[in-house]
Amino acid sequence: MRGNQLNYYRLKQTDYDGDTAVFDPVVLNNNGIQYDGELLIFPNPSDGVQVTIFLADFTEEEVDVQLISTSGICVLKKTIDVSEGGLAVLVFDNELAAGLYTLKVNGAIEKLISR
Repeated sequence: MRGNQLNYYRLKQTDYDGDTAVFDPVVLNNNGIQYDGELLIFPNPSDGVQVTIFLADFTEEEVDVQLISTSGICVLKKTIDVSEGGLAVLVFDNELAAGLYTLKVNGAIEKLISR
């Protein structure tokens, strides 16, 4: 989620017996949400090729990164350089399959979606 924008969500639930229910959309206005200074990933959802990681107040020159699938498999593990402004670019070794991933950076955790 980027700051200063509206995000719309709608839930569609399918039961085991095949019955479905679609719920009304909800709006999340994150104008008032403050970044906590730990970890920010963009773009998210990712294109599956690379993401940029912003680490506020980070003093190290490199970080250890792990990308973990929802099944708990580590699909990528590498050390990447961090620029003076706290930016690090993570280029995936192979294009990521669509799905939800957990990104761990020196112990900090953030969710990443690949389209």
